[in-house]
Amino acid sequence: MQVQKENHSYDRYQSLLSLFLTLSLMSGIGAPVAILGIILPIYTIIDMVETAENVWSDSCVAALVDYDG
Repeated sequence: MQVQKENHSYDRYQSLLSLFLTLSLMSGIGAPVAILGIILPIYTIIDMVETAENVWSDSCVAALVDYDG
């Protein structure tokens, strides 16, 4: 069985679009855009925590729905 390699280019474009929209919003409300230099290095860690929480909560709901009790 041959496994196909997934294409992750969509994730890259989604991240760039998110960054662009965040910069636009911050400059539109007068917030300092330079603060993104502090936020971006730790954003990956924050995103990983959010993803882990989402997966955990989905698995809890699936376990509850599957419970026959």
